[in-house]
Amino acid sequence: MNSKKNNTWAARAAALGLSVAIAGGAALVAAAPAQAAPATVKVTQSDIRSNEDSYPGWHQGYDDAADRARVGVNGLELFNQSQIIDGFTPEQYISGDTLADVVATGSWTTTTGPSYFQLPFLYNGGQSSQSFTTLRPASPSTGAAAVSLDDVWATSSAIKDADGAVVYEKDATATLREFLNTLDSAQLIGFGVLTDGVYDPSAVYPTAYIESIAFNGTTYTFGTTGAATVSGTAAIGSTLTVSTADFPQGSTFSYEWYWNGGQRGGPIDGATGTSYTVTDDVAGSVVGVLVTAKLAGFTTARVYSNLTDVVPFVQKPAAAAPVANSTDLPAYLASHGVTPGTPLSAGLPATLDPTKGYTASVEWTANDGFVDVYLYSTPILLGSFPVVDGKVQVTLSADVLAKLAAGSHTLVLVGQSSGGVQAVALSVAAVTGTAALAATGDNNVIPATLAGLLVLLGAAGVLVSRRRRATQA
Repeated sequence: MNSKKNNTWAARAAALGLSVAIAGGAALVAAAPAQAAPATVKVTQSDIRSNEDSYPGWHQGYDDAADRARVGVNGLELFNQSQIIDGFTPEQYISGDTLADVVATGSWTTTTGPSYFQLPFLYNGGQSSQSFTTLRPASPSTGAAAVSLDDVWATSSAIKDADGAVVYEKDATATLREFLNTLDSAQLIGFGVLTDGVYDPSAVYPTAYIESIAFNGTTYTFGTTGAATVSGTAAIGSTLTVSTADFPQGSTFSYEWYWNGGQRGGPIDGATGTSYTVTDDVAGSVVGVLVTAKLAGFTTARVYSNLTDVVPFVQKPAAAAPVANSTDLPAYLASHGVTPGTPLSAGLPATLDPTKGYTASVEWTANDGFVDVYLYSTPILLGSFPVVDGKVQVTLSADVLAKLAAGSHTLVLVGQSSGGVQAVALSVAAVTGTAALAATGDNNVIPATLAGLLVLLGAAGVLVSRRRRATQA
């Protein structure tokens, strides 16, 4: 447990020896237990040094571990084996009768994952030079936790008494009170948090998120360093700009613009400056920028800007059909990795009646607001249709279907922004005689009907005439 502390104690001792001379140097926030302190202190990425070249102030306690701790929107993020310590200057060391009371003020909140509280000590141990050990709880905690003198803790190094005899071996456990009573002339030289485990450089998610640490009357929260603000109108052709504020003087910046479409997103190619002109590639998405700030002696800080409003799509005039005929269509679809879906996949019957109208509902996952739709064999432009809730509703009118020969046809959809392609196979029925009469009529029907009516009228006329004559007679 924490055995690496022993390997770096020589460097730590040198750092402690120099602490008076360099106090107030690189560390922007330092604990001051002996002095009045504000109730809450915000610790940012730039306040945490990436190494232990000097001890006072916030720093990474492990060697070669600069990338194992960062301050993000969720607090202090620790990866695998990492420890962040707020070291004291010699004038701030805590010892004597108040030591136990001050130690008991410690608490920490871990929102995700397990973490330990950590207390580094110097003590005599029966030697001419001081010994060092770190105490921490025997088990990590998640959520809100507080230091208790009666909880079981562990030591990172063997602890010796005033005569130099080993009382507790390395990694031994005892109550915190028992450890404090054993340490000869103990001096508390800082406090902090720790996560354990084998370091994995490919780890994507932190081992733990530390929301806050409280010690000796002060609560330390963790927030992003500085701020990055994007301004401008989220519209195609508009220029967005990013500005930075509240970073340490002398920081240098690099920029990476990105788009976020929910389940899609990523960096915007070539957008690495302080401004970005919006293209239709990001329509339907929000835009932001990741700002990286660097300053010698400090851990690199990465800050995400605010996000823009959704960039609206702009409907364009429909493009020409992608291929001129159905013969070239299979090769075109294959080049886009598209296999036509079944009629059922678009909510259509297996065979379409050309005397009726239909609506094809086609799922659309590409980043588009409008889609151009064509009907093959000979391409017919049906129009441009909006994408609504991930679907394109395509109207297939009876007038259009009546123009098609009976048999197989293909509905082809092309995204106006993404160039994405979808296709649906269709089958159109032949026009039956009955359907033809219903749809177009028969030129002989009206004359035949009229002729029949005339015959009937003629017969009626003869009958009426005869009746009149009979009456007159």
